[in-house]
Amino acid sequence: MSIPMCSLCGHISHGVPGSPCQRCPEGGCRPPRRSRTRQDDADAAYLAKASVFLGTPYTEPMPRKRGVPPALTMSNSVEHGTPEIVFDRLDRLFGPFNLDVASGLTYHTSDVILARPGGKIITLDGSYEGTESGGVAHDPEENNGLVVPWTGRAFMNHPYGADDWKWVRRAHHSVWKWRTAEIVVAVIPVKTQMYWYHRYVHSGFVNGWAYGTTRGAARVRHAGAQLLANFLGRARFGGMETSAPFNTAIAVWSRTGIDEATRDSIEALIWDARKRGLG
Repeated sequence: MSIPMCSLCGHISHGVPGSPCQRCPEGGCRPPRRSRTRQDDADAAYLAKASVFLGTPYTEPMPRKRGVPPALTMSNSVEHGTPEIVFDRLDRLFGPFNLDVASGLTYHTSDVILARPGGKIITLDGSYEGTESGGVAHDPEENNGLVVPWTGRAFMNHPYGADDWKWVRRAHHSVWKWRTAEIVVAVIPVKTQMYWYHRYVHSGFVNGWAYGTTRGAARVRHAGAQLLANFLGRARFGGMETSAPFNTAIAVWSRTGIDEATRDSIEALIWDARKRGLG
């Protein structure tokens, strides 16, 4: 008994011996069909929502990069402004901020910081610093927040994407390793599947170091954020009509400690943002 083989690709043919099979170009070159599942519907709905938020029409699934959700690989822009109510509350609790390491001239954070003498923002066009006379000094050479030293009380809402770990690592090092910044407050994407998230953000909660003790000082390089507060829902950034397709959180790196009253205020901010539809 002879086994029917495809005349083009050599695979076993279930049709007439010598006829093309379904895997051949003449047969449509398609894999075996399967029924549509609930997961397929969920994936399509998720990608459709992400395309609305990011302003990119969804046509077909894009290749997933390692450690980067597909929604982030579909974005034409990685810049998202911080909601005014979130920044103003954080500025009152941990400020006044004198530095925004990743900003733009049209953002609310820039208006607040540049109104202060010595306040500085870093953009792609260079750094801008408020002067005593009320003007703004511009330095086009300082156009990378990953290179310019972070000092004083800094705020960070960096461009989300594949370089998330670089911004978070610099926030951690500026406070704990280099000690150039007193405090860094950041709005970061929650990526619990990534090593850097547990290394620089969550390790302080896992290890439970007492940062004010000798033991904590000896393990300062392994300290994470002193405060981490997740938004209850998907945050809605400034200028966006829909929520982000990823979770976000408020992270605070500080050597001075955070009291219970401040923690309660952060919790109230999270709930207030939820009521206002911002997170």
